[in-house]
Amino acid sequence: MGANAIFSIGRGSELVTALGLKVLGCYQIAPGLFEIDAVGAARLLLDLPFVGQLRNLTAEMVLAKIASTLGLGFVSFCLPIAAMPRDMVFLGSVRGALDQVAQCFGFERERWALDTVGKKLLLLPGAVPGLPIPITPEYIREERVGGLEMAILARMRPFLSVTHRGQVQVVDRVTFDSKRQTMFLSWADEN
Repeated sequence: MGANAIFSIGRGSELVTALGLKVLGCYQIAPGLFEIDAVGAARLLLDLPFVGQLRNLTAEMVLAKIASTLGLGFVSFCLPIAAMPRDMVFLGSVRGALDQVAQCFGFERERWALDTVGKKLLLLPGAVPGLPIPITPEYIREERVGGLEMAILARMRPFLSVTHRGQVQVVDRVTFDSKRQTMFLSWADEN
């Protein structure tokens, strides 16, 4: 963890350097198969000259800026999050940017949600509101620690509540496996 790496793509000896990375974590998920969490060079840039500019930011200010960029209003139902930003990185997608805000400011139970009908970005004190989606046994392929692998459901996304084995869980991450045509749901840590 914390090591620098270079991500390259290509075939055989024809490799093209895509970008420099900082490795956040490396996990073996099967024999010879690893999952690596990393952030790009933007983090290295932001760690240097811009740290001072970040000291006066709040999580709500950053989320409001992201919402305004998307043409959305911002509404927070949470108490102000009193934390200094750490390693502020915006990835190339809205989900990435929102996840980075949550990680940088140390969100615990707070969740963001995009209300595309009302054109708002919401910050909520828990899961996205709504009835939990039941996960029935016919969808489940395999249960693992911290989540489950299941058939792909188009409506499944992070921060939704689901009912599994009589318990309500909040989805933290949805990872798709194109070879197996499945998705893996990992649960949010609600402690």
